[in-house]
Amino acid sequence: MESEKRKAPFDAAIVPPKKSCSSSAAAAAAAAAAPSPSQTPAAPASDPAPAPAALPAVGAAVDSHGLSALDSMSNTMLQKQNANLQRSLATSRTKLNETSAQLSSTQQRLTHCETALSVLDRHWAQLDEQFAQMLARFTSADAESERGGESVLVQLGVPA
Repeated sequence: MESEKRKAPFDAAIVPPKKSCSSSAAAAAAAAAAPSPSQTPAAPASDPAPAPAALPAVGAAVDSHGLSALDSMSNTMLQKQNANLQRSLATSRTKLNETSAQLSSTQQRLTHCETALSVLDRHWAQLDEQFAQMLARFTSADAESERGGESVLVQLGVPA
């Protein structure tokens, strides 16, 4: 029986509370659930170590030396997050500006191409009309030449 280790009795007063980001009401409920010092057995005289101080709840009052450790940790974390978000925002704005410039350049090229195509289409339509007029002239001239006159090509000096 001596080989078995004896377990010390559980003393809730010396166990530090768990760290959590719960409200102060939850911390108060946890403190109320712990047995009062009058209900817990006294610590043996051989263990004079004092009980560790409980951490303040989130949103607890600021002590005389500045922010509590929990508040300063959350402030540090928030500052790091803010810095990361600012970098991300700057990167996004840079990409947006680059994309906007690229879009503007592409729109200018498209406008230039559309203008060139419009001019080409207009010239093509004029050329098509001129060919239709020439074909009508040659067709009517050939009809006259078959009736007894010279061919239009001969009149132009093109050998037959």
